[in-house]
Amino acid sequence: PRSFLRAEGVCFSLLEMGWEFRVVYEGDCRKAFEEHVAKHCPDLKPSAPEGAPADETRQDTYVACSLSVGAKLRGGEGMASGIEIKRRSERKKRGAELWDKEFVERSGTATDDATVVSDVVKLLKPEDLDSARGGGSAGSAVTIAKTRVQYRLPVPDSKEGSKGCKMECTTLVVLPENRVLTTVAVESRKKANKAYAGVEKLALASLSPETRWTSIEESDKKSQDAMDNVVISYAELAMRIAMERNQRA
Repeated sequence: PRSFLRAEGVCFSLLEMGWEFRVVYEGDCRKAFEEHVAKHCPDLKPSAPEGAPADETRQDTYVACSLSVGAKLRGGEGMASGIEIKRRSERKKRGAELWDKEFVERSGTATDDATVVSDVVKLLKPEDLDSARGGGSAGSAVTIAKTRVQYRLPVPDSKEGSKGCKMECTTLVVLPENRVLTTVAVESRKKANKAYAGVEKLALASLSPETRWTSIEESDKKSQDAMDNVVISYAELAMRIAMERNQRA
């Protein structure tokens, strides 16, 4: 990552991301995902370093911002000192999204919702908080416990020596409701088409369509197929959970 110092004295780092095709399911789909992979990609293996556990577990606190801006206090060892902010720079008609991410240092270490929200809002532009769409829920904290397994997915027509796409399956527990969700993502650092190739190889369209979320963001794609309007980022996920809570209050 490249580190910079803002004019106001805040140190931040630009972290490399890329193209992402993320799908969200209601409930725990981990077993269904593993059975699906065994059928369609039997050679797929977790990409954890040798000797490390395949499952990565942590708890993140998101702040609902907008469909194109996401922010969180990332959990895990050594990460409570900074905020991650993601901004979407492009969204393809077929759904793949290009995200840029920065990590901003914090002066304090408190992790309560009010402090995290305050620290995030100070770093955002006024237009980053979509209060109109969020129904007053923009700026709300959403805490999620995660258990993630990452994979490397070889895709057709990749250059020799290419590692293909990065893929992950993550079980989410929204706190304090203990609502369980699952997200599957296919990522490519440089090319959206490589992410699409991974989605097709994985036959993601046929994985638990009955529990798959549909995005609230309008699609400008004219054709209709099984994967139209299904891409949902963590930014949208946090917004929708906050909106639902606000509606129930």
